[in-house]
Amino acid sequence: MIAVAIIAQSPAVRAGLRVLLASDAALEVVGDGTAPDDLEHRPLAGADVAVVHSQPRDTLHATPDGLRGVLFVVDDWDGVAAPLSAPFAWGVLPGDAAADELIAAVQALYHGLTVIHPHIVPQLFAAPSSPMIRETEPLVEPLSQREQEVLQLIGQGLANKMIAERLHISDHTVKFHVSAIYAKLGVASRTEAVRAGARRGLIVL
Repeated sequence: MIAVAIIAQSPAVRAGLRVLLASDAALEVVGDGTAPDDLEHRPLAGADVAVVHSQPRDTLHATPDGLRGVLFVVDDWDGVAAPLSAPFAWGVLPGDAAADELIAAVQALYHGLTVIHPHIVPQLFAAPSSPMIRETEPLVEPLSQREQEVLQLIGQGLANKMIAERLHISDHTVKFHVSAIYAKLGVASRTEAVRAGARRGLIVL
């Protein structure tokens, strides 16, 4: 059974999401709230996945240790940005997503996967006002094979802990690789690293 919390300011939206999610016996809606901070209070603090009706954010003020993933449900795709540095698995679906799409997304997030509606992909990863330009100048110090693997997983939206589990290495080692990636690519964030890696053909989005 996957415990799900619903966060939405509108009572109608909360009720609608509850009805859609309740159609699957494998999901249990443990409660709902109006703001992300509600996730730190019982019973929402016991949720495995939170369904949040808002634009994606890298961090939520409250991220309980047991929270495996956050599904952002958005009505307006304009300005949507990927929360690549989020410490949890994440997904983005449109507000008119069907019940089966919501349920499949929650199940995927529970298992540590990233969920992105195909129509949102260009908006999430393309530069806001310019096309993706391929970098041809070689790096002063190329990424190692392991660093490329870490960068690819960052591009898939995985948090450090999940990358460590996927590659069977420690969290500390992942942080070391991330720092090295930043230095070699000349970037300061996970979003910039993914864009730089994609421009150089180091990863596939």
